[in-house]
Amino acid sequence: MIDEASAQLGAQQGAFLVPTLATYEAMALYGAEYGLDAVSLERNRHVLSAGLTSLEIARGAGMRIAFGSDLLGQLHHLQSREFMIRSDVMSPLEIIQSATLTNAELLRREGELGIIEPGALADLIAVDGDPLANIALLGEGSKHIPVVIKDGQVTKDARSASDWNRHSTRS
Repeated sequence: MIDEASAQLGAQQGAFLVPTLATYEAMALYGAEYGLDAVSLERNRHVLSAGLTSLEIARGAGMRIAFGSDLLGQLHHLQSREFMIRSDVMSPLEIIQSATLTNAELLRREGELGIIEPGALADLIAVDGDPLANIALLGEGSKHIPVVIKDGQVTKDARSASDWNRHSTRS
């Protein structure tokens, strides 16, 4: 949770904010199943709401907002929900940039990560659709991500042969 004064100071000092709101949403969805009592579930609901408000305050102050998730184990599959949660406050472009360009800055790997340029690491995904028009395409795990390229190598290709034929170039 962050207030305006803290967000202003963070922006002035060049701090990064890495909200992990998907964690609180996951607890809201599965907390009771994993043993959270009613008081904890209500507190969690409040923290998620306050987290969105904090995100809005930080964005307004000009803080650099990076992308992350604290989800592990059985809830790890929900980490990409962060894309959709943030869409209440941020534009799809801002969300994608937070996961690419801003994370590269956070890791001090500008020019190497988060860009598509010669000399940068070739970690890319292909998305079925336009995430700038529908950020949910990135918020449902790998459901809408048929191709993953890691270190320049295709590590996932779920396209059918007809997809290959339709998109291939012929000489």
